[in-house]
Amino acid sequence: MAKKRKIVIDQTIKEEPTADREDVNLPAKFQDLSWKDWALKEYARYWYIVLCFFVDVITTLEIARAVSPELAIIVPVLVLALAIFLEYLIYRHIWGRDGILRRE
Repeated sequence: MAKKRKIVIDQTIKEEPTADREDVNLPAKFQDLSWKDWALKEYARYWYIVLCFFVDVITTLEIARAVSPELAIIVPVLVLALAIFLEYLIYRHIWGRDGILRRE
């Protein structure tokens, strides 16, 4: 007959180190940020860039589909350039040097 395996479990409980702010390996600029500040100053900034890219692609493709074939290249390029400029101004107003949520 087959022998039964016996599983032995170590009963010692290991204490895990507490996660103080000094123990966590974060860059210095993130050490003093609360979750709300981090979400507004860092995380939302990346989502803004993704959203702008999505809006630029969809807008350009829809304009190219809607205009006549002769204007199918120049009009979307002009609209795309204007959209990128406006998105940059909005970004600078929110997260720029003198912006509402400027990074320090």
